[in-house]
Amino acid sequence: MTSGTLLNYIAKRTTKNAEHLRPMIKRLAAKGADFNAKEFHYGNTPIIWAIANAHYDLANLLIEIGSKHKAKFNLQGGGNNAVHLLLAKGYQTVSSSDQRFREVSGTILLRHLLALSPDSINDPNGHGYTPLHIAALRRDIGFCQILLELGANAFAKGPNGEIPLELLDKTHEEASEILKSITAAFALPEDCFKSEFAPQVVEGIRRIFPPTTQLEVAFRLRDALEHDTPDLDPLFQMLDPKYRKGIKTVGDLQKKIGAIIQSVSDEQES
Repeated sequence: MTSGTLLNYIAKRTTKNAEHLRPMIKRLAAKGADFNAKEFHYGNTPIIWAIANAHYDLANLLIEIGSKHKAKFNLQGGGNNAVHLLLAKGYQTVSSSDQRFREVSGTILLRHLLALSPDSINDPNGHGYTPLHIAALRRDIGFCQILLELGANAFAKGPNGEIPLELLDKTHEEASEILKSITAAFALPEDCFKSEFAPQVVEGIRRIFPPTTQLEVAFRLRDALEHDTPDLDPLFQMLDPKYRKGIKTVGDLQKKIGAIIQSVSDEQES
């Protein structure tokens, strides 16, 4: 039997669609249920359990109903807050609009969590990784885009001094080890790591693209370089005018990127 309240039990044990639970959760909320009650064994609140079990629709429902009853949500859970946990779990779906990229199924929940706790967007977890570090480790372009849009610090340093962009060159095994230190159960698809982000490519991106676009550029450049006729037009559109010196066409951009990658490679060899 799960210790704690009925909300804890529902969040930890349910396999039902969240909408089926709406009437029950509304009744519990009307009777003053504590949305922050921690069960005794792990100390998790209902919302932490819902995220840990990938019940994102339930987590959203708890936020929706709890907010209407003026609940104050405690998003802390051990060394990770709810945002860290959501990102590290990384349950994903393939985007129907663009099969080349992945989008994370919890993007709506991420926005809800950051609306509840805006400051958590740059909070390091117990191991020193910010949400953007974790999203970069998982190579989740959808989460990276949302975090940057909402003000994540692209230059925050991790426990070893790395900024999020620099974590893209981690192998699947290296990223997995780091994520295991954050959460015990997670899914890290190997197909996200079929193409490597070489250090010289990462450095090239840092030299000519604005900081707020660098992570998305990295994902798109990786995809472009895998094709015989790469489509670099989206990257060209991301260039801030102050970075466009000598770059007037997509062809110019391709040459510039190639020259920078070669230059960085030469620097590393010398």
